[in-house]
Parts: sequence; C-alpha cells; structure tokens
Amino acid sequence: MSASKNLLDRLIQIIEEKTDAVPPLKKEWDSDDHRRYHAAAERILEELVAEEAATVGTRFDGTSLKMAGIKTSSTSGAWGALANWKNAAQRRIDEGRAL
Repeated sequence: MSASKNLLDRLIQIIEEKTDAVPPLKKEWDSDDHRRYHAAAERILEELVAEEAATVGTRFDGTSLKMAGIKTSSTSGAWGALANWKNAAQRRIDEGRAL
C-alpha cells in the first residue's frame, strides 16, 4: 500500500527542517566538527524512529531508512540515507504513485 501524498509531503518537510537546522561543516578540517555533524544526522534518524515509526539499519556497509513504505539505503551513512529517502519520496509524489 502506498503512503498518501500529504504524509510524504509532511515527512519530506520534517526531514528538510531537521537537516536545515544543523550547522554546516567548517571549511577547514576539524575532527570534532565532523563528529558533531555526523552525530546530528544520527540524532535525526533516532527522532524519526521515535516520532514517525521509521526503522533504521546500520551496518558496516551503510545505513538504511524505511518510513511510510519507502526504504532506501546509502553507503555514505545517515546523511545519505536521509537524502535518498527524501528523493525517493519526492519521486513517488512526482510520478503520481502517492495516494
């Protein structure tokens, strides 16, 4: 069963708001800054699990995110999984496959 357009729009907006609230990486290399940045993405995934019934899988070869019937994965970690899920949800809307 396909998720509704309204649900997908809402989840896309939630992801955009949460990711936009994270300060970008500094231009110069700073390991603490990278830890902070990647921890923020992990927290976003944890919030989606708690608030939106998402499921997240983390393995040595990547991170997966399933929410509203859409499952994506990324070998670039939490940030990639969030971006891939958002893009897949938008494609489903654009293709008219959301109810």
